[in-house]
Amino acid sequence: MTIKERVVSALLSIYPSQWRNEYGAELSHLLLMRPLSIGASINVLWNGAGQRVRSLEPSTIFGVIAMAVIVIGFAQNILAPRPYASGVATSLLQPSMMTLPTLVVGPMKSNLFALALIVCGRWTYLRSHGSINPGIAAMRMSLIAGFPVMLAAILMLAGVLGTTAIGPADTPTTFQQHGFTFTFYATDRIVPSAWSVLVSPLFQLPLAWLWGTIGGRWGLNIARRRQVAS
Repeated sequence: MTIKERVVSALLSIYPSQWRNEYGAELSHLLLMRPLSIGASINVLWNGAGQRVRSLEPSTIFGVIAMAVIVIGFAQNILAPRPYASGVATSLLQPSMMTLPTLVVGPMKSNLFALALIVCGRWTYLRSHGSINPGIAAMRMSLIAGFPVMLAAILMLAGVLGTTAIGPADTPTTFQQHGFTFTFYATDRIVPSAWSVLVSPLFQLPLAWLWGTIGGRWGLNIARRRQVAS
Protein backbone atom coordinates (compact mmCIF):
# COMPACT_ATOMS: atom_id res chain seq x y z
CA MET A 1 0.00 0.00 0.00
CA THR A 2 1.42 3.39 -1.02
CA ILE A 3 1.60 6.41 1.26
CA LYS A 4 -1.24 8.08 -0.66
CA GLU A 5 -3.43 4.99 -0.26
CA ARG A 6 -2.73 4.99 3.47
CA VAL A 7 -3.66 8.69 3.70
CA VAL A 8 -6.90 8.14 1.75
CA SER A 9 -7.77 5.16 3.93
CA ALA A 10 -7.19 7.28 7.05
CA LEU A 11 -9.36 10.08 5.67
CA LEU A 12 -12.21 7.69 4.90
CA SER A 13 -12.06 6.17 8.39
CA ILE A 14 -13.81 9.24 9.82
CA TYR A 15 -16.95 8.36 7.86
CA PRO A 16 -19.51 6.00 9.46
CA SER A 17 -19.11 2.35 8.45
CA GLN A 18 -22.53 2.27 6.77
CA TRP A 19 -21.60 5.26 4.61
CA ARG A 20 -18.22 3.74 3.75
CA ASN A 21 -19.85 0.47 2.69
CA GLU A 22 -22.11 2.33 0.28
CA TYR A 23 -19.93 5.16 -1.01
CA GLY A 24 -16.41 4.51 0.30
CA ALA A 25 -15.04 2.73 -2.78
CA GLU A 26 -16.25 5.51 -5.07
CA LEU A 27 -14.77 8.29 -2.93
CA SER A 28 -11.51 6.38 -2.49
CA HIS A 29 -11.17 5.92 -6.25
CA LEU A 30 -11.89 9.62 -6.81
CA LEU A 31 -9.24 10.73 -4.32
CA LEU A 32 -6.62 8.35 -5.70
CA MET A 33 -7.17 9.52 -9.27
CA ARG A 34 -6.36 13.18 -8.59
CA PRO A 35 -3.76 15.12 -6.58
CA LEU A 36 -4.53 15.04 -2.86
CA SER A 37 -4.25 18.66 -1.77
CA ILE A 38 -4.60 20.02 1.74
CA GLY A 39 -7.86 21.71 0.78
CA ALA A 40 -9.32 18.45 -0.55
CA SER A 41 -8.22 16.61 2.59
CA ILE A 42 -9.87 19.20 4.85
CA ASN A 43 -13.05 19.00 2.78
CA VAL A 44 -13.13 15.20 3.11
CA LEU A 45 -12.56 15.43 6.87
CA TRP A 46 -15.25 18.09 7.29
CA ASN A 47 -17.85 16.11 5.35
CA GLY A 48 -16.85 12.94 7.17
CA ALA A 49 -17.33 14.61 10.54
CA GLY A 50 -20.76 15.82 9.40
CA GLN A 51 -21.75 12.33 8.30
CA ARG A 52 -20.49 10.94 11.61
CA VAL A 53 -22.61 13.41 13.61
CA ARG A 54 -25.70 12.71 11.49
CA SER A 55 -25.25 8.98 12.03
CA LEU A 56 -25.21 9.29 15.83
CA GLU A 57 -28.14 7.75 17.64
CA PRO A 58 -30.43 10.16 19.56
CA SER A 59 -29.47 8.38 22.78
CA THR A 60 -25.81 9.23 22.15
CA ILE A 61 -26.52 12.88 21.34
CA PHE A 62 -28.74 13.48 24.37
CA GLY A 63 -26.54 11.35 26.60
CA VAL A 64 -23.37 13.26 25.75
CA ILE A 65 -25.13 16.61 26.32
CA ALA A 66 -26.38 15.47 29.74
CA MET A 67 -22.94 14.02 30.54
CA ALA A 68 -21.36 17.40 29.78
CA VAL A 69 -23.76 19.10 32.21
CA ILE A 70 -22.83 16.63 34.94
CA VAL A 71 -19.10 17.03 34.26
CA ILE A 72 -19.50 20.80 34.60
CA GLY A 73 -21.32 20.21 37.88
CA PHE A 74 -18.45 18.10 39.19
CA ALA A 75 -15.90 20.70 38.12
CA GLN A 76 -17.81 23.51 39.81
CA ASN A 77 -18.19 21.50 43.01
CA ILE A 78 -14.51 20.58 43.20
CA LEU A 79 -13.09 23.96 42.20
CA ALA A 80 -15.53 26.30 43.98
CA PRO A 81 -18.26 24.59 46.05
CA ARG A 82 -21.23 26.80 46.79
CA PRO A 83 -22.40 27.75 50.29
CA TYR A 84 -24.84 25.33 51.87
CA ALA A 85 -27.93 27.49 51.33
CA SER A 86 -27.55 27.59 47.55
CA GLY A 87 -25.57 24.39 47.09
CA VAL A 88 -28.01 22.02 48.76
CA ALA A 89 -30.78 22.82 46.27
CA THR A 90 -28.57 22.37 43.20
CA SER A 91 -26.29 19.64 44.53
CA LEU A 92 -25.11 17.12 41.97
CA LEU A 93 -25.58 14.22 44.39
CA GLN A 94 -28.52 14.45 46.76
CA PRO A 95 -29.86 12.14 49.51
CA SER A 96 -32.96 10.31 48.32
CA MET A 97 -34.57 9.68 51.73
CA MET A 98 -35.01 6.06 50.57
CA THR A 99 -33.40 2.76 51.51
CA LEU A 100 -32.36 2.22 47.89
CA PRO A 101 -30.94 4.25 46.36
CA THR A 102 -29.56 6.37 49.18
CA LEU A 103 -28.31 8.96 46.65
CA VAL A 104 -29.79 10.39 43.47
CA VAL A 105 -28.10 12.34 40.70
CA GLY A 106 -29.77 15.77 40.82
CA PRO A 107 -29.73 16.64 37.09
CA MET A 108 -31.02 13.18 36.18
CA LYS A 109 -34.05 13.63 38.47
CA SER A 110 -35.06 16.94 36.89
CA ASN A 111 -38.14 17.48 34.72
CA LEU A 112 -35.86 18.63 31.90
CA PHE A 113 -34.01 15.31 31.91
CA ALA A 114 -37.33 13.41 31.89
CA LEU A 115 -38.44 15.49 28.90
CA ALA A 116 -35.14 14.72 27.13
CA LEU A 117 -35.75 10.99 27.71
CA ILE A 118 -39.22 11.29 26.20
CA VAL A 119 -37.91 13.19 23.17
CA CYS A 120 -35.11 10.64 22.83
CA GLY A 121 -37.69 7.83 22.72
CA ARG A 122 -39.82 9.69 20.18
CA TRP A 123 -36.88 10.54 17.94
CA THR A 124 -35.51 6.99 18.17
CA TYR A 125 -38.81 5.46 17.09
CA LEU A 126 -39.30 7.83 14.16
CA ARG A 127 -35.69 7.55 12.99
CA SER A 128 -35.49 3.76 13.23
CA HIS A 129 -39.12 3.17 12.12
CA GLY A 130 -39.63 1.13 15.27
CA SER A 131 -36.64 -1.18 14.77
CA ILE A 132 -34.89 0.16 17.91
CA ASN A 133 -36.65 -0.08 21.28
CA PRO A 134 -37.20 3.52 22.51
CA GLY A 135 -37.10 2.43 26.15
CA ILE A 136 -33.72 0.75 25.71
CA ALA A 137 -32.45 3.83 23.85
CA ALA A 138 -33.50 6.04 26.77
CA MET A 139 -31.73 3.71 29.20
CA ARG A 140 -28.59 4.01 27.07
CA MET A 141 -28.91 7.80 27.18
CA SER A 142 -29.24 7.69 30.98
CA LEU A 143 -26.23 5.38 31.28
CA ILE A 144 -24.08 7.70 29.17
CA ALA A 145 -25.19 10.68 31.26
CA GLY A 146 -24.34 8.86 34.49
CA PHE A 147 -20.88 7.76 33.38
CA PRO A 148 -19.06 10.71 35.08
CA VAL A 149 -20.79 9.86 38.37
CA MET A 150 -19.64 6.23 38.21
CA LEU A 151 -16.14 7.36 37.23
CA ALA A 152 -16.06 9.72 40.21
CA ALA A 153 -17.10 6.84 42.48
CA ILE A 154 -14.23 4.72 41.16
CA LEU A 155 -11.83 7.60 41.85
CA MET A 156 -13.28 7.85 45.37
CA LEU A 157 -12.74 4.12 45.93
CA ALA A 158 -9.17 4.46 44.66
CA GLY A 159 -8.50 7.36 47.02
CA VAL A 160 -7.83 9.76 44.15
CA LEU A 161 -10.93 11.91 44.71
CA GLY A 162 -11.43 12.98 48.29
CA THR A 163 -14.82 13.62 49.90
CA THR A 164 -16.12 15.98 52.55
CA ALA A 165 -19.51 17.11 53.82
CA ILE A 166 -20.81 20.45 55.03
CA GLY A 167 -23.93 21.35 56.99
CA PRO A 168 -26.15 24.45 57.20
CA ALA A 169 -23.75 26.48 59.36
CA ASP A 170 -20.56 25.49 57.56
CA THR A 171 -18.51 27.49 55.09
CA PRO A 172 -17.17 25.45 52.16
CA THR A 173 -13.44 25.35 51.65
CA THR A 174 -11.78 26.34 48.40
CA PHE A 175 -9.87 24.16 45.96
CA GLN A 176 -6.60 25.57 47.32
CA GLN A 177 -7.63 24.34 50.77
CA HIS A 178 -9.20 20.96 50.07
CA GLY A 179 -7.53 19.94 46.79
CA PHE A 180 -9.18 17.31 44.56
CA THR A 181 -12.22 16.82 46.80
CA PHE A 182 -15.97 16.52 46.22
CA THR A 183 -18.25 18.34 48.67
CA PHE A 184 -21.51 16.74 49.82
CA TYR A 185 -24.31 18.83 51.34
CA ALA A 186 -25.85 17.04 54.32
CA THR A 187 -27.45 18.30 57.51
CA ASP A 188 -25.87 15.40 59.45
CA ARG A 189 -22.47 16.03 57.77
CA ILE A 190 -22.16 12.33 56.93
CA VAL A 191 -20.26 11.50 53.76
CA PRO A 192 -22.09 8.85 51.67
CA SER A 193 -20.13 5.78 50.66
CA ALA A 194 -18.45 5.61 47.28
CA TRP A 195 -20.51 2.49 46.53
CA SER A 196 -23.75 4.45 46.90
CA VAL A 197 -22.35 7.00 44.46
CA LEU A 198 -21.39 4.22 42.04
CA VAL A 199 -24.85 2.65 41.87
CA SER A 200 -26.90 5.87 41.97
CA PRO A 201 -27.10 6.28 38.15
CA LEU A 202 -28.05 2.60 37.74
CA PHE A 203 -31.21 3.05 39.80
CA GLN A 204 -32.31 5.67 37.27
CA LEU A 205 -32.45 3.13 34.43
CA PRO A 206 -35.97 1.71 35.04
CA LEU A 207 -37.47 5.21 35.11
CA ALA A 208 -35.48 6.10 31.99
CA TRP A 209 -36.98 3.06 30.25
CA LEU A 210 -40.47 4.23 31.23
CA TRP A 211 -39.96 7.78 29.89
CA GLY A 212 -38.37 6.44 26.72
CA THR A 213 -41.28 4.07 26.18
CA ILE A 214 -43.72 6.97 26.56
CA GLY A 215 -41.73 8.88 23.94
CA GLY A 216 -41.82 5.82 21.70
CA ARG A 217 -45.61 5.68 21.92
CA TRP A 218 -45.67 9.36 20.99
CA GLY A 219 -43.52 8.60 17.96
CA LEU A 220 -45.79 5.68 17.02
CA ASN A 221 -48.84 7.94 17.05
CA ILE A 222 -47.04 10.47 14.86
CA ALA A 223 -46.05 7.72 12.39
CA ARG A 224 -49.64 6.48 12.21
CA ARG A 225 -50.98 9.98 11.55
CA ARG A 226 -48.44 10.45 8.78
CA GLN A 227 -49.55 7.19 7.18
CA VAL A 228 -53.21 8.23 7.31
CA ALA A 229 -52.38 11.66 5.85
CA SER A 230 -50.45 10.12 2.97
